[in-house]
Amino acid sequence: PSVFESPTYALELGNGDVYLGTDQGLWQLPVGEDWAAVPGRIADTPVLSLAMDGEVLYAGTSEGLFIRSSPGGSWAPVGAMELAGLEVRDIVADRFWEGGLWVATERGVYRSDDRGQSARIASRNPLPLTTKLVALDRPGHLLAIGDGAWESVDGGIQWQSLSVGLSGPEQWVARR
Repeated sequence: PSVFESPTYALELGNGDVYLGTDQGLWQLPVGEDWAAVPGRIADTPVLSLAMDGEVLYAGTSEGLFIRSSPGGSWAPVGAMELAGLEVRDIVADRFWEGGLWVATERGVYRSDDRGQSARIASRNPLPLTTKLVALDRPGHLLAIGDGAWESVDGGIQWQSLSVGLSGPEQWVARR
């Protein structure tokens, strides 16, 4: 198979390489080389989202959240049973706290404080239609895009709609 034979869902840059998440798994473009399918646990699994946190690469798949702890290392599911088997639509490694992750799934937005070893729904309003997360300018300041645009200033505990007055989903683009 070729990297461009199926839809591409995610793009991430890390350690000089380019990574693409596709319906056919994860692909890597090392510096000075050609595209190659990444072998291992997620080789044939649709990869919907990617995030780098230093040397750590996370892959959100149709079957849960996976982690590769070092370049060239093997892939393993994160320890959080709460994320096992879920469709992981987006991942944000929060730069404001060590080990902090935000994960958007079909059940809602999850928060992890330990690189995915455990996870919990971030709020009583889980925002299950979220497809994109953005960590903003300070700890706990997030945007969630899905069934509208939502903002949290308290680490996902409460969400305020930014979509009020917009006519429909085609207008729900958050700009900051």
